[in-house]
Amino acid sequence: MIVEEVDSPSISMNEVLVRVRSVGVCPTDLKIYAHGSRIVKPPVILGHEFSGEVVESNVRTISRGDRINVAPDGPCMNCRECLRGMENLCRSLLSIGINVNGAYAELLRVPSRFISDGLVFKLPDDVGFELGALIEPIAASIHSLNLVNPQSRDNAVIVGDGPNALIHLQLLKNFFGVRQVTLIGLLDHRLNKAKSLGADEVVHAENLASHLEKLKQTGVDIVDLAVGNPDALREAVGLMAAGSRIVIFAGGVEDVNLPITMNQVHYNQFSITGSSGTTIAEYKKAVQLAGSPTVNLADLISHTFPLNEIKTAFEYAEKSKGLKVIVNP
Repeated sequence: MIVEEVDSPSISMNEVLVRVRSVGVCPTDLKIYAHGSRIVKPPVILGHEFSGEVVESNVRTISRGDRINVAPDGPCMNCRECLRGMENLCRSLLSIGINVNGAYAELLRVPSRFISDGLVFKLPDDVGFELGALIEPIAASIHSLNLVNPQSRDNAVIVGDGPNALIHLQLLKNFFGVRQVTLIGLLDHRLNKAKSLGADEVVHAENLASHLEKLKQTGVDIVDLAVGNPDALREAVGLMAAGSRIVIFAGGVEDVNLPITMNQVHYNQFSITGSSGTTIAEYKKAVQLAGSPTVNLADLISHTFPLNEIKTAFEYAEKSKGLKVIVNP
């Protein structure tokens, strides 16, 4: 990964040019940087959680100076998945920071598909650029939780203590109104933050064994796997009770088989789902929530870096030195 001067992007009809103000460092960026990706063909500019201001527009409804966020995945809206309301699984996604140059740059071109799909959103007046960059993580979190249909009577357990897990926590408590949320993690400063953000109980992963009996007696309705590693997966599956619904939100660098049998699923009526991306409707809801007290985004941002220190920003995020890391080009 290098920082260099490049030509400013030019725009065509029905496109806009954005001066990027803030970009959230996402675990996906870290995985691409460290391990590559089957769908990312270097060289490409990474970065997909972003906000900025329009500096040039060929779109009637978008003006120079507008403060915006852009949903980073542009579906075709014509394939089987799109026609069935699963545009997050579109077979031919255009994805900013994946197969379209992304936001770790001073200027970013927004292709016309994002305009025609309605994926450019004006930031609410009370949402600054750094908070506006975190709308995509809210949207992805709403999507994953919708898949397990949280109810007010539910007892939910989140496995993971990263920034996304802390967004899930707040959504479960403040948006879905879930009765009890326990968060399991490895880092004390993150567990303390989870407690301050509304977790009913926090458990250090090293002490999980002593809490298992209590959790099993209560019965876990929702298991939310918000970190992608085999140990966390085993912990998550071990928490499931009769009728449990589990969502695998985080993908892993190392792919592993689920540690569960056909009969366990059959006799316990387990529901198992994965979650990837988000739908347009869920993204619109995330824009609304970004300016509300439902999700405290400001408390999740721990470090900010300029663009020329992006390697340091990645190091802080990868080593979990704080919470959410922001790059401000």
